[in-house]
Amino acid sequence: DGSYDRAIVMRGFSIAQMLVLFWLSYNVMHDERVVKGFLPVFICACISLVIGSFFMEGVSRGVRSGDMDEERLITLGVDPNTTGATFALGLIAILGLAYGRQERDTKIWFLAWIPFLILAGFLIRTGSRGAMLALALGMAFFLVKGGNLRSKLGLGLILLIGLVAFV
Repeated sequence: DGSYDRAIVMRGFSIAQMLVLFWLSYNVMHDERVVKGFLPVFICACISLVIGSFFMEGVSRGVRSGDMDEERLITLGVDPNTTGATFALGLIAILGLAYGRQERDTKIWFLAWIPFLILAGFLIRTGSRGAMLALALGMAFFLVKGGNLRSKLGLGLILLIGLVAFV
């Protein structure tokens, strides 16, 4: 089918674009000034996505899933799993930008938790189990990354609470 082939080509092109974007972002994020300026901008972008999904698309729409009807968040016309994956990536990025800094700033840590909790609430609202699993794996990588024992225990506790709530 011609439309299927076109979809595969477009998906491959999108993946190539993302790889280039990630490579550029990785190189730019070596500068501490860029990281300091990027975190507030990224937080505002995440919050605007949530607000946009709330007002433009509605908080939930009925989605048929097996034998039962569910109310799951749909943002910008994409399915709940893609929306959940986007929110999970945003959550991991917020944690990385707040806790991956060379200098420790408690004010930034607390500032990052506000959008984290908002996005986490909307991630739960999508009902995407795959996105939740991806978030848990992303947070687990922060546990093995270098850092002090206190931050690892705090993140491990948050991860454990999230997994218990998920089950």
